[in-house]
Amino acid sequence: FFESMQKHSVRSLMGHSPTDKISFLGCGATAISFFDNSFYMNIPRLDEYFRQIDQNLVPFEDSRCYRYSEDDYIRNQLIQKYILSHFKIEKKQFSRKFNVNFDEYFNMEMEKLVRHEKDGLVDLSNPDVILITGKGKFFSRHIAHVFDTFYR
Repeated sequence: FFESMQKHSVRSLMGHSPTDKISFLGCGATAISFFDNSFYMNIPRLDEYFRQIDQNLVPFEDSRCYRYSEDDYIRNQLIQKYILSHFKIEKKQFSRKFNVNFDEYFNMEMEKLVRHEKDGLVDLSNPDVILITGKGKFFSRHIAHVFDTFYR
């Protein structure tokens, strides 16, 4: 079951899903919404949140809304679908899908992955594949941070 789920599902903020084509609307203070390639966070203060609801306004926190760039989209797919869901990156397949040269596009990140290889979290022995090891699966979010520009 786990292997089937791993091959045919994608991990997102909401857990595992059969597709990466998900839009969701968060309800409640500080809830997160995602649609139209954008993230939105609801207002955190309850009084302000309910004031906007009472005025028939969508209670998004303006400073917490963010629209994906093309780079954000590519990195999100790499992190959510390949690292956190499938625990493997086939570089040539990824390069074709996103029309980038993986090793050039992620040159800085590949240098950082060597540290994770020394810790036994990734296997870089095949130049065409990055494999998250059994041990690395427990630390997949740390591995994903290497590719996430918001953690720099």
